[in-house]
Amino acid sequence: MGSLADPYALRCVSDLPPPFRPVFGFRYFNSLQSECFHVCFFSDVNMVVSAPTGSGKTVLFELCILRLLSRFLSPDSRFNLIKGTLKTIYIAPSKALVQEKLRDWKTKLGPLGINCLEMTGDNEFYCNKAINDADLILTTPEKFDSMSRHGIRDGALGFFSDIALVLIDEVHLLNDPRGAALEAVVSRIKMLSRHGNMKSAPLANVRFVAVSATIPNIEDIGYAPAKNDFLFERQYEHLREASLTCSDKQLQACIVHGVGFHNGGLCLKDRSLVEGLFLKGDLQILCTTNTLAHGVNLPAHTVVIKSTQFFNKEKGLYVEYERSMVLQMCGRAGRPPFDDTGTIIIMTRRETVHLYENLLNGCEMVESQLLPCAVEHLNAEIVQLTVPEISLAIEWIKCSYLYIRIKKAVRSNKHNFADMVVGSEEDNVILFHEKIRTQEFHR
Repeated sequence: MGSLADPYALRCVSDLPPPFRPVFGFRYFNSLQSECFHVCFFSDVNMVVSAPTGSGKTVLFELCILRLLSRFLSPDSRFNLIKGTLKTIYIAPSKALVQEKLRDWKTKLGPLGINCLEMTGDNEFYCNKAINDADLILTTPEKFDSMSRHGIRDGALGFFSDIALVLIDEVHLLNDPRGAALEAVVSRIKMLSRHGNMKSAPLANVRFVAVSATIPNIEDIGYAPAKNDFLFERQYEHLREASLTCSDKQLQACIVHGVGFHNGGLCLKDRSLVEGLFLKGDLQILCTTNTLAHGVNLPAHTVVIKSTQFFNKEKGLYVEYERSMVLQMCGRAGRPPFDDTGTIIIMTRRETVHLYENLLNGCEMVESQLLPCAVEHLNAEIVQLTVPEISLAIEWIKCSYLYIRIKKAVRSNKHNFADMVVGSEEDNVILFHEKIRTQEFHR
């Protein structure tokens, strides 16, 4: 059993209260999990954890969830859940990752009576009662942003006061254009937590826990032959039977040869079939688009990224993938506990080789993407009355990751914040607000 006196000792699952131990299917936490164990489970401090893909960061989320649920433990360690009174919001960049976590946590936390609710574009059939009764809401930044905008306007966000824990997966998404929605959502939750009528609500002391791949400026986000022949024949028969359940004829023809493909054009049933066959090792090769990049737990020994560009319809030309997307593709290779090693092959142009060397070495800075759409998000807060006056607009900006990067004055930033750092923090924010209002920044 690990002890506090030895920070390098592995912590044991038996260190948890008895009702929580069945959540984990192993005896000991790994080194990362053991190092973070005390902070996750015995404190309520905000956390940002940067570690390589496959290092076990999801367990940290689970420890934080159990920390929150420990409030329902009696002195004799009996677990008595009061449904919907302490909510956890899990935010992930893709529906696929949300749905994977939903399946996983329903299995792990269901025996405790935890009610999990998916809130994505694939699941529009939820009502206010379902939200109010939920203990764990899993969503994407865009969906939560949209839902909370309309909800505030319609008076249907009573559940906000019950939010006690916000889990942010792949927080380096902040560096993507889509990161603006995540930034806006976090700022909104922070602003609402400061309202006077929330003083006695769980939201007043909401805890933020974020995880990401390795990034350099993590502190800023602190925001046998015969037998083989027989097995092959048996496997072929298994694949032939599996292929008959496919609705896609092309996929049906590929599966019998031990090859599959996965993309957003497949129906959910076919996607799930391919994922299951690959996870069990029945499919040896899987050709896929970036739909498998964000966190979906389909580990491989070798990942080949054939070109680092894609065709952007809006711009009418080929552009580079976002760096975080490439990093997540690489993260599919050699994931513990499925494999001890992994191989990544990146095919790119000679002039961009240095970009991906820096990326894999953890030298890629994460920058805010809020600025180009700050007018839209600030207007949304004004309409919702989250920001009814100038002073609160300044507070909203101060709640954002953008503001942290402004203060850092990173001159390599494509938006060039250097001209704004001219005086006190208050002066900088007021100047920033004036620039937004007069639309001096190009959108």
